[in-house]
Amino acid sequence: MSVFEIVGGIILAIACILIVAIVMMQETKSNGMSAVSGAESSMGYNRGRAQTKEAMLNKATKILAIIFFVISLAVCIVSVYVK
Repeated sequence: MSVFEIVGGIILAIACILIVAIVMMQETKSNGMSAVSGAESSMGYNRGRAQTKEAMLNKATKILAIIFFVISLAVCIVSVYVK
């Protein structure tokens, strides 16, 4: 295992814990099938208001998910090509 794989694994573990914590802090928006149709999408839900706690949690979740995805790909690519 290279140093990058170890550091990547640590970053992935931290990102996982943060994603779980942030998702658990968010309010549920489940309204049956209306939630599937996108009647209250996050795009228009907080528009016109100041930055709310829910909007910040949504943004943090998206950013952490992107970080998790990118680091996962990088660790996989490094582990395959660097030996």
